[in-house]
Amino acid sequence: MRHPRRPPRTPPSLPLPLLSLLLLLGLAPCALPPGGGRWPQGEEALSPLVEEAALRHGLPPSLVQAVVWKESRFRPEATGSQGEIGLMQLTPGAMRDWAAAHGCPPPGRGRAFAPALNLEIGCWYLARALRRWEGYHSALVLALAEYNAGPATVLREWRPATPDTPLPLEEIPYPETREYIRQILLQKEHYDTRPSAP
Repeated sequence: MRHPRRPPRTPPSLPLPLLSLLLLLGLAPCALPPGGGRWPQGEEALSPLVEEAALRHGLPPSLVQAVVWKESRFRPEATGSQGEIGLMQLTPGAMRDWAAAHGCPPPGRGRAFAPALNLEIGCWYLARALRRWEGYHSALVLALAEYNAGPATVLREWRPATPDTPLPLEEIPYPETREYIRQILLQKEHYDTRPSAP
């Protein structure tokens, strides 16, 4: 007699408030909910998750909102031409770096689409870039260039001679990276000046 096949068990996920507390304390970066299921869609539905992840990593929520807007237009299922995935268009390298820093195995591709995990990794990566350029006049431009073109390119080709030396956007030789940064800075300004909901 054949027994019906059981569906695979999914690991239990933590309630979001408990998970947020553990992440804030740095105790559970690898315990984020698995991918799958229905995800919130659109800017309004995802803004609380974006803000939570941004603040957890010491980032202005308006910056992360602008990056998510540019990378995916708030579509969790977005994919890029080079295999980037999710809201913050994570690369396999970014996921490996995050996993190594947290002592976890890298998340599988399907799991990394989940908004909470995607935002966690993307915010960690962006915060790391900002810390690298802390004290530089053009820290935000350099961090966004790193998020778009990778740390090796920025360190090798665009590092200012001194921290006080500005890096004007016009001096970034990659038109795509220049436009990427310009759009994010404009969108960040839009979010910064938008009236708050009552």
